[in-house]
Amino acid sequence: MEYNRTRLAALFSDHAVFQQGAPVPLWGWDAAGTEVTVTCAGSTARCVAGPDGRFLLRLPAMEPGGPCELTVRGTSTVTVRDIMSGEVWLCSGQSNMEWVAADARWEAEFPANADLPAVRCFTVRNPADCPQNDARGAWEVCTPSSVGGFTAVGFAFARRIHAELGVPVGIVSSAWGGTRIESWMSRDALVGSSSGRRLVETFEADAYAAERTRAAVLTPQQEYEKLDPSNDGEVRGWHKPGFDDSGWRTMELPSTWQD
Repeated sequence: MEYNRTRLAALFSDHAVFQQGAPVPLWGWDAAGTEVTVTCAGSTARCVAGPDGRFLLRLPAMEPGGPCELTVRGTSTVTVRDIMSGEVWLCSGQSNMEWVAADARWEAEFPANADLPAVRCFTVRNPADCPQNDARGAWEVCTPSSVGGFTAVGFAFARRIHAELGVPVGIVSSAWGGTRIESWMSRDALVGSSSGRRLVETFEADAYAAERTRAAVLTPQQEYEKLDPSNDGEVRGWHKPGFDDSGWRTMELPSTWQD
């Protein structure tokens, strides 16, 4: 794929929380060979987009706090606003982690007491059967009106450590009900055991077979074009509202076309 503008992965968007005290990895895409410059909180980092358009760089470790802006300059300029630095946690698992705060039982003051602008949640919206370098989703600031969509367990955890540590907290909710633990493990981790290796072999064989099937099966449009390559009906104007079909034969319904 070719890129003609600078784009960041969805995690690096307005209201994001970066992990404090550690270099911040930041990645995205731009035209191959483009020099990309990132500035945030007084620090600057540079890199060059690779042949596939992807770039990856690291900003120096940040102190807790914020907000600040992040500016990315490449083929185009991208500005990410209201960034905080603090604690970032992945909230993953099955339906018990997917369960949202609106469906949980809380103290009587909830959700009025959920006005916590330094607590943010990014909910991954797209399931995947293999590792991805991007996701659908957006960061949401915790307010009485937004908290209902947060993972309930994740919110309870974030609220507590925010109160105890006094720093911004970001939770990334990536959960899918009914998934097995093996779904969340890397390939390298799975092939380290005989049972995991069998799962990997089965999955990869199924994936290969599915890809071969998709390549071999024609889409409905391709089937139609094979039967009628010149699209005779369009040439004759059959699709036009004023077409005169009085000479066509009629058929009783319901019945099959062959009848």
